[in-house]
Parts: sequence; C-alpha cells; structure tokens
Amino acid sequence: MSTMHALQIGMEWLPAAPGSGVGRMVHGLIRHLPDAGVEVSGLVTGTDDLQDAPSDVEAFAAASAALPRRIWSLRQHVKKRLAAVDVDLLAPHFPLYTAPLPEAPDGCPIVVHFHGPWSGEAKIEGEPAWKVRVKRWIEERAYRRGTRFIVLSTAFRDKLAEGYDVARDRIDVVPGGVQMDRFAPDRSVYEARERLGWPADRPVLLTIRRLVKRTGVHRLIDAMVHLRQMVPDVQLYIGGTGPQRDHLMDRVEARDLSRCVEFLGFVPEDLLPITYRAANLSVVPTIAHEGFGLVAIESLASGTPPVVTRVGGLPEVVGDLSEGLIVSEAEPELLADRLRSALLGRIHIPDALECRTYAFNRYSWPVIARKVHDVYQKAT
Repeated sequence: MSTMHALQIGMEWLPAAPGSGVGRMVHGLIRHLPDAGVEVSGLVTGTDDLQDAPSDVEAFAAASAALPRRIWSLRQHVKKRLAAVDVDLLAPHFPLYTAPLPEAPDGCPIVVHFHGPWSGEAKIEGEPAWKVRVKRWIEERAYRRGTRFIVLSTAFRDKLAEGYDVARDRIDVVPGGVQMDRFAPDRSVYEARERLGWPADRPVLLTIRRLVKRTGVHRLIDAMVHLRQMVPDVQLYIGGTGPQRDHLMDRVEARDLSRCVEFLGFVPEDLLPITYRAANLSVVPTIAHEGFGLVAIESLASGTPPVVTRVGGLPEVVGDLSEGLIVSEAEPELLADRLRSALLGRIHIPDALECRTYAFNRYSWPVIARKVHDVYQKAT
C-alpha cells in the first residue's frame, strides 16, 4: 500500500469539543489513516497542550482568538508545514479555514471534506441575513479551491453539486466512522440503567443532539404528547446543549411532560456508550441539513437501534438495516406512531447484535480510513 502525507486542517480537537461532528471526523482520521497507508499531521484550534493529541498535531490558534488572528496564524502554520515536510495533499474540514489557505506547491491538491452547508444552517437557525451572506461568500471561495471533495452521503453530494456548482465527478461519498471497541456493550441494558439511575421497567427513548432548531428536538417533544397516550409509561431522555435548551424546557412544561421527559445536559464522552446502551431506541428527529448523523452510528455501535427521519443522509445510514427505522418526516404524529410500533413490537426492529454487526461492516474506522485513502490516492 502506497504511503502519502496528508495535512488535516480542522476546528477544535475532539476532547475540547466533544459535541462536534467535524471534531470527531478529524480525530478519527488522524488516529486511523496511518493504518491505511496515509501519514498524517494536523492543525486545529485550541490550546498549546492538546489533550491526547499525537506529536504532529498542533493548535494554530485558540478557538476564541479574534478571526484575523486565527486566519493569519493558520496561514503561517501551513506555510511552515509545507516548508518542513513533504506534504502530498491538504485536507481542510471547514470553509472558514479553507478559503484563506496559502498557495500550495504545484502538484499538492486540496481535498475538501464537506460537512454541511454552513450558510444554510445559519439561515435555518435565524442568524442575520448579512451573516448568512458572508458565510455563503466564504463557502464559495473555499470550494473553488478544492481539487476533490469528500462528502458523508449522497444527499450531501447532491447539495454540494447543486448548491455550490461543484462537478459531480470531483465528489466522493465516504460516510463517517465509529470506534467500535469504545462503544462495545460491557453490560446489559438493565445494568446500564442501574448505573445511570434510570427506571428498569419503563420503555426508554434517548436523543443526543445539539439543541438547535434543525435537529428537530422540539418535534420529538411534541410527539411525546401523542406517544404517552399510546404507551403511558414511556420515558424520554434528551442529551445535549445548545441555544434552544430553555425554549425546549419551557415546551416540556407547557405540554405537561415533566414526568416523562428529562434533560441530561451535556453527556460526557466516557458516558456516551452506556447512555446509548440503556435505551430501547435512540431517536434522530432532524428536520433539515443532516449530512450523515454520527449519533446514529454511535447508537448502532452500542447495540441500540436508532429511529431517524428521512432527511439528508440519515436514511442512507440505516436503510439497508431496516426501513422500519425511518420515519418519512419529523411530524409529531408520524414520529409517535413509528415509535409506538417499535416499542410495542408491531414492526421488526433489529436487535443489538444486528446493529453492531451492521455498524462494524460499514462504519468501523478501518473501513472508512481505507475509503478515504482511496480518494486521496485519486487526488494525487
């Protein structure tokens, strides 16, 4: 297997930003690409002492530094790396840190990892129009620089091609990866619930999401109004933080759901596996801009089937495992009906072994790293 050197350019290093999908991808690629024949180094935002980072991964600026400082420092660090190491390709993961990259030597391609429409997400979250326009301008500049592109799903391939005028023959689909051994169940569902203090005798739903509008947690809360009438003892746990938290808590109170809906807040990395394990089902009720859904494959790796909406790349994640895991849209009544059918055994839902086997064969990091290697090889 041929060896090349890829400089990964990300955002915050994973331990400092555990809720970040970009951070998870960069962390996984840096850890697993060497086994697939790709030497890697990395530049991320953060402190000088990056927790658990390899020696060739360093921070180019603090995440909180002023934007001009970050951009200037990024350019200086990339120039330094290009001068000191034979870099075969640049692999940026965020448009803000792609557009201002310095000119690379001839023959050094830029393989852009597209994680989603930055401006589109800003628009749906209600950011001011001028911010949306600025983000769109940055995206357009960034994607003009790409030699090839890696997207997480065919849905995002279409969005990149149609929304940003990128030729389809320059776009490769490589899904996200999961560290299977980290999520391997080491206790039963009931042991997991005992550890977390969850009820042993109630059907439990779990959603772990950033609490923003596009992730649809408000629709899931509304679905609980209907579901509780069908499955009176159902319990929902909501993990995650975000700007919608207070609004969502008020929504729970207004719908008299406090006895069956509980907010967990931020779920630490070391508790994620057991938290997934303790649930009967996880739920990913996204309403827009979901390119893949790493939470879905983490749930599968834990042995817990995820019910997802037919949005973006989510159907691609679970469709070949079971169509019963897909809800046509995040309408509360539709969500409630599918969750009732699953909890009451009226439709087939894959068991823990099926979930883990499926995740291992498709999404384990060795599988994903080999696919990324092949794209990088194509670009060089």
